[in-house]
Amino acid sequence: MSENKTILLVLFLFVLAYDVCTADDRPEATFRVDVYRNVYQAIYKCMSETGVHPEVIQLIRDGTYEEDAVFKKFLYCAYVKSGYATEDGDIKIDDVAKEFSPEYNIITYLRNCISSDSDPVEKVFKYFKCYQDTSPSKYVFSHETTLKIRGAMSICLAETGADPNSIEVIRQGKYCFDEPFKKFIHCSFSKSGYLHSDGSFNICKAAAEFSDEERMKKVMEKCDLKIRHNPVETSFAFFKCFQDTSPVVLSV
Repeated sequence: MSENKTILLVLFLFVLAYDVCTADDRPEATFRVDVYRNVYQAIYKCMSETGVHPEVIQLIRDGTYEEDAVFKKFLYCAYVKSGYATEDGDIKIDDVAKEFSPEYNIITYLRNCISSDSDPVEKVFKYFKCYQDTSPSKYVFSHETTLKIRGAMSICLAETGADPNSIEVIRQGKYCFDEPFKKFIHCSFSKSGYLHSDGSFNICKAAAEFSDEERMKKVMEKCDLKIRHNPVETSFAFFKCFQDTSPVVLSV
């Protein structure tokens, strides 16, 4: 994982503005040398002061966290010492946002997780926890399922003439509106075995592929838009809704 991503993860500042097809050429977020130095100095000082296990960095990189008091104190300490939170536990949203180019729209994501907890340590932790839980994340299927989906996609790219970058578009949590892309989605779902004959999604079968089956089933049910007159448009409407509303980004 890149140093940039480490900074982003420690401060829960994931770059969440994804590419739209191939038209968006935004670069990876980069930071000034003083930002790197400031954040890492805060991290290591707080690891020493709180006694948190060094593996905490990998924990945060993996998008997870611990509920214990030591971890919470470490987060609070790191945010305050790096200058991104006040001693009262309020995240300095404007100071964080100014480190990013406007096109990342990072401030929108930060504002969604403001906490009103009275305890400073809990306030920072709940802010962090909210961001980890609600920001889009990659979901990797089992090896068998991945092979099945990738096989279907390879066949469908050839059959529909869709842009080879279509797979990367999906990995970025986005979609295109051209007909080859729509046909590619329909074909891939169909050959993977997740579509009914009318183009509607086999929600029960698809949800079972996820570890949090019930949660994903609810997401999918909201995207069952009952469009039945055109199988291609029906499957694309479902896919578009899923990409827009799902808490995970599919890694295929």
